[in-house]
Amino acid sequence: MEEAGIVEKTPMTKGRGFHYFVTDSGKELSPIIFTLGIWGQKHVLSEFSKHELDPTLLMWDIQRRIQILLFPEKGRFVAEFLIKGAPAERRSWWIIVHDRNVELCLQHPGHQIEEEEWGLNIEK
Repeated sequence: MEEAGIVEKTPMTKGRGFHYFVTDSGKELSPIIFTLGIWGQKHVLSEFSKHELDPTLLMWDIQRRIQILLFPEKGRFVAEFLIKGAPAERRSWWIIVHDRNVELCLQHPGHQIEEEEWGLNIEK
């Protein structure tokens, strides 16, 4: 998309990674994207079979949605995620937020895990 001029990327001022911005050319695609979204909502599966669920995609999505500004500028937070029913090699995941940088790990990072258990409540 960058080569096509739809998005531009600039390095983040802190940490590694990039910020992506939609260009004017990319904004011109908005009506098409919205129309595809409406079509997708009409035809999307409401239930998935077990082989269609991917714990890796889930964890990457969780990682990218973390609001790092809610964390202190300095310090470390470590959370472990255990995904029941996932293949053994992708069942345990760790997210580390260190000085507002987020890292996703498939192996124990060697840092202390927060002791508190959190429940997930998804509202529809």
